Amino acid sequence: MASLTKFMTSKNWIVLGPKDIEIARLMTSVGGDILEGEGSISARFDYPDRRPILESSRSTFTYSEKWRAGTDGKVELRVIDFVLPTRLRRRGVGTLCWSAIHSTLAEALATEILLRGSLSSVDGVMHDPRSNPDFLNLGQLEQIPNVERRNRFWQRMLDPVDQHFECDEKGDGWFKGTFVDPAKHESFSSPVCLIPVDHAT
Repeated sequence: MASLTKFMTSKNWIVLGPKDIEIARLMTSVGGDILEGEGSISARFDYPDRRPILESSRSTFTYSEKWRAGTDGKVELRVIDFVLPTRLRRRGVGTLCWSAIHSTLAEALATEILLRGSLSSVDGVMHDPRSNPDFLNLGQLEQIPNVERRNRFWQRMLDPVDQHFECDEKGDGWFKGTFVDPAKHESFSSPVCLIPVDHAT
């Protein structure tokens, strides 16, 4: 007999670029046990891969984290490591992914969500896929500074009312605050958009 306290909710999306070109398909899921006060979130991308050496024309990427209910009634989601595949970077896809995660979490848990995580100097530079869209390996891409870009990325997800964000000169630090939809932030602008496809519970 299935537990009445356990649940799983998922949403499907399409990430569209200019001229309605499909950038990726995305499925976000939230599951857990209400009685235990814990669960997980996941985001799975299915996207075209231009590398001719691959037998398949598509690749997948899955990201997941754990959530836990606090004693104050809020839910805390701790970010360990979120790194998109290089082909999906520099388009706003990461922000749209977290917008979809926020939508799925808010609907499934119907409570305030606290987001926290650490910042690493490892993120100091990134390979820019826009420097060579048809690249076969990372050595064919330019490296660009990334700390300020990364910091803005996470700051969009935190309500300024209770946002705590610390980052030193090297790029190490931490953040904490109420999780809000980053795609609604006034600083976010992207040539791609997120389209909901269907809903299943």
